[in-house]
Amino acid sequence: APTGPSPPSPFCSVAQAAGAALGLSLFVALLPWDLSERHPKANDMLAVIALVSVFWMFEVMPLPASSLLPMFLMPALGILDGEQVAVAYWGKIQMMFVGAFIVDVGIEHVNLHQRLALKVLLGTGVERPWVVLVSFSFIAFSLSTVCSNVATTVMLVPFATGLLDMAAAQAIARGQGQEARKLQSAVLLGIAFGSAAGGLGTLIGTPPNGVLAGQPILRGEVQFAGWFFFAMPVAAVSFVLSMLVLHVCVLRGVRLQLDEELLALQYKQLGPVSRDEVFAGGVLLLQVFLWISRPYLLEPLCGPGLNDAATACGACVLLFVLPSAKRPGEAVLTWGVAQQHLPWGILLLLGAGFAMADGCEASGLTLVLGRLLAEALAGLPQFKLVLTIVSSLTVLTQLTSNVATANTILPLLSAVAQARLTHPLLLLLPATVACSFAFMLPAANASNSVVFATQRLSITDFIGPGGILTVSCVVIGSPVIYYMADLVFHVRGPYPRWACNDKHCAWLPLHGFVDGIPVTEQACALSVKVLDHCFLRNGSMIDLSLYAPPSPPSPPPLPSSPPPVPLVD
Repeated sequence: APTGPSPPSPFCSVAQAAGAALGLSLFVALLPWDLSERHPKANDMLAVIALVSVFWMFEVMPLPASSLLPMFLMPALGILDGEQVAVAYWGKIQMMFVGAFIVDVGIEHVNLHQRLALKVLLGTGVERPWVVLVSFSFIAFSLSTVCSNVATTVMLVPFATGLLDMAAAQAIARGQGQEARKLQSAVLLGIAFGSAAGGLGTLIGTPPNGVLAGQPILRGEVQFAGWFFFAMPVAAVSFVLSMLVLHVCVLRGVRLQLDEELLALQYKQLGPVSRDEVFAGGVLLLQVFLWISRPYLLEPLCGPGLNDAATACGACVLLFVLPSAKRPGEAVLTWGVAQQHLPWGILLLLGAGFAMADGCEASGLTLVLGRLLAEALAGLPQFKLVLTIVSSLTVLTQLTSNVATANTILPLLSAVAQARLTHPLLLLLPATVACSFAFMLPAANASNSVVFATQRLSITDFIGPGGILTVSCVVIGSPVIYYMADLVFHVRGPYPRWACNDKHCAWLPLHGFVDGIPVTEQACALSVKVLDHCFLRNGSMIDLSLYAPPSPPSPPPLPSSPPPVPLVD
């Protein structure tokens, strides 16, 4: 019997309706909440973050559409004016993405990604998918130690998607579509997580590391080598945890069988390497070289104004002027093709994250949360201190830009260290590392945003493995951070001499014990209430006049000059 027309699909799913109700309820509940008298807009900004975050998690609307909400809500609530919010939506990070994405489109347009993917499949196969996962993830981890983790993800994604498309085409023909879907999710998440972990390893790997190195209280104490020896074990642990989580949660039990003869036939059909492929590959290599060499070669010549966005766009322009061999009269890449394939939605997603980060700073929300954190840290033992910092900032950085978090929280923790005479690096090192433990949401860090822009992953693909990885990094990474910080920087020792300056502390020749360690000299925090007094680490008040250097002796009086001798004619 003929069947009637299928019933129309519902306007929204149950999950979307629940997400909309939850987000709007939180928004309405937080608006009248008086979070801070000195910062009356902090609760408004918290309401905006709650609404947008819930809409993202439940995909109440398409993510780019939800990303437009801060553009309206923040000016409407008086947090920032419309011009300031608009600037955050289109900054240097977005321009770097534009340049990198154009090169990716060019590589796909000339089929270079297919050639490389088929070559890899013919050489290794994917019968053991964990080998593919570890290979791509380790490449991302290694490159992001010397190159921006965002740039690393951007350059690897087109090759990964090419390989995954080749594998999926055969897997679906063999009835293994679900296995191919799991492999795709694991590899793309592995690239994002591997890039984030590798960025921890060096000062130039991710921006929060540079924010730490520039803190005034450190006075240049954290250099490239010292950070490398401290952070590389933490980065390695994070990478291993990411591989274990992805294998257990996504890839366990997945095996694929590919037809090697069909792969060889597909590779042969591509023909010899064309000039277009050489040009596209050359532009990508140029882009990578400029990213890697910029701090060492370009900045000394051109100054710090030449950033990753400038080099990315400068390289991609070449694709529009180099002549194509396959299509005479055209360039290797035309603007029509680039415009059609650029993921504009990801730029809105990034812009929303940066706009909310600016709103957190302008409204004082980050300052309020930082003060609450500082109060929570008072009196905690050293390891619990590290664990609390890592846990708190890991949660915070899921919702705000990791750069904004570092820029706001690190100065606050520096002030806490000065007031309590705690070794500054005991607070600052865990906080900086925690800014990179952002794995749960596409907008949590830029690497996640890049792989999400492929439109091959959903929010749930991130929340499951990303949530488990985040908790694992906090639980297992915190002891590693604590141990390595003490091994490299001796953070369990007394307040160091290099961190003491005349503005906030005095360095006194006092014998005694500081946290059980015998010392012959120690820092004394200057009192803001009692003039010429300071407090030791144990709380004792010291009269600084007792330690004032003695006044130099007065010079002897000059002998009086003899009376003048009268002149005799």
